[in-house]
Amino acid sequence: VCSDEGVQRFPTFPVEVVDTTGAGDAFHGAFMVALLHEEWDIAQKVQFASAVGAMNCRSMGGRTGLPTLTEVDAFIASH
Repeated sequence: VCSDEGVQRFPTFPVEVVDTTGAGDAFHGAFMVALLHEEWDIAQKVQFASAVGAMNCRSMGGRTGLPTLTEVDAFIASH
């Protein structure tokens, strides 16, 4: 991530990948949602988006693996 704070790298989430179709779109969409959470710092925003992108890779197709907010929260908590 390149921001006013400089360039930062963040770890990804390990998942058993079935299909990467839509992973980038899932990440970008989730990042847009995260931007609405002004109380989150950049690390929390990237973590949320990364979790959604990773979770989407666990199912076949670009949208079938998109998680709910509750699923994302549980996934992050378990990692």
